[in-house]
Parts: sequence; C-alpha cells; structure tokens
Amino acid sequence: MSESERNPLIISSLVKAVTLLKAFDEENAVLGISDLVRKTGIEKSSIQRILATLYSEGMLNRDSRSRRYRLSNQWLHMAYAHYIAEPLTSQVMPRLFALQQQIGQSFNLAEICDTSIIYSVRLPVQRTNFEGTLVGRTHPALNTSGGRAILSTWDVEARQNAVQNWPVAEYTPRTTTDRGEIAELVEQARQDGFALSFQEILLNEIGIAAPIKASNGKARAAIHCSVSMADWSVERVRKEIAPLLVDAARTFFDPGEDD
Repeated sequence: MSESERNPLIISSLVKAVTLLKAFDEENAVLGISDLVRKTGIEKSSIQRILATLYSEGMLNRDSRSRRYRLSNQWLHMAYAHYIAEPLTSQVMPRLFALQQQIGQSFNLAEICDTSIIYSVRLPVQRTNFEGTLVGRTHPALNTSGGRAILSTWDVEARQNAVQNWPVAEYTPRTTTDRGEIAELVEQARQDGFALSFQEILLNEIGIAAPIKASNGKARAAIHCSVSMADWSVERVRKEIAPLLVDAARTFFDPGEDD
C-alpha cells in the first residue's frame, strides 16, 4: 500500500501532478505525453488532464508544433520565493562573496536533496563552464566533496546506509565509484572537518567543502570551493583554502529541522 493510500490527507491526483513535474530534469527538459507515460507509468488519460491543467495555469510551456512540454519561467518566481524564505542563504551569500574576492575562485552552497547535492548558490569565475553557473544542478552526493562533507556529520548508521545504498555516477576516469573508498573519504572528512575531491566531476579540478551544522551537529548543507589543478596543488588547497572554508562554515547556523 502506498503512502497516498495509507494517509487520507494525501491527494492522489496531486501526487500524480508532482510526479509528472519531477520527470522534467537536466536530461529530460522537454517531454511529450508518450515520454511521460514511459517515465512515470501514469495512464495517458490522466497525464493529458494534468498537463492541460498545468499549461492553463502557466506552469508549463508547450511547443505548438511538437506538442511537447517544458517548465515555464513561473518556476523561477517560485525559486526566488524560496531564496527569500530560506534563512541559510541570506547568511551564506555575503561571506561567499567575500571569500571569492579574497581567493578569486568559484564558491557554492551545496544542500542535500534526497541522495544528491543540489547547488542553491553559485558564484562562478571566468573559467567556470556554463553548467557550473546554474543553480539547481545536482550530482550524486557520494561523488562530491560537498556531499561527503555533509555525510561526515551524520551518525554511523546513516553514514553507512548512504555509502552502501546511495547512487554513484562516473563523470571522469578519476571518479571514485568504489564504495569502500568513498566510505574512507567520508571518514577522513569527519576527522579533518572538510572533504576533498580530485577530478571527480571535471578533469583537472579540485573540490573542497566544509559542512554547515545545525544545533544537533548534523549538516544538510556545505560551502564548496573548486579550483583548477593548473594553478593549485592539493597541499596549497589544504593550507590556504581549507582553514578559511572551515572557519566560514562554523560562523553559520543552520536553522533547519533537527531530525
């Protein structure tokens, strides 16, 4: 029995609508009815009604020729409302701007989102590629320094469950996909107070992240910096960036729920 069947407060038609909206992602930005049937398993007649409703409410755009759908700019308006309502963002932004001016490198705020990290603040530099400038981009948490930094603050059982069961992806020949190695990297981050990654998402890039903890010591977010290996060595990152990042992360208070 599904959660919607167990809980009388849940509206099953709204669950279907949300499922359809979640089908639009980085790899599936434009979808037709047949695509959505295949991706979601929802019956065609329901999908047609939901799409018609979302389109009429301005939440989707539709190509008149292909009759395929994409998310409308109404979602940007909602994203802006999220930033206004999220107290962590207002804390982090000024300090990240200051760090970027001081070091001249790319800084981000990474938050846990299911089994991934999602970049909710991005301060790029000239070398940053287009995708690296966009908020909302996700990567599997286990593949990133931000994700490992966050997980390093969780209890033993939660850390082990994540390492054993969360998805991984291979972005470069240097991406760490061995779960034993990932577990060691998470434990190293727990000892150091920060996590490092080497060429795991992009070649010739070093990532470093420090967790932002709630009052219970558990993190759901991290501040992250990425640098080019053409200009930075691992030793220099540890010496010059790690202390600044850890110090900055400690000045923030995450008011999120303590669970």
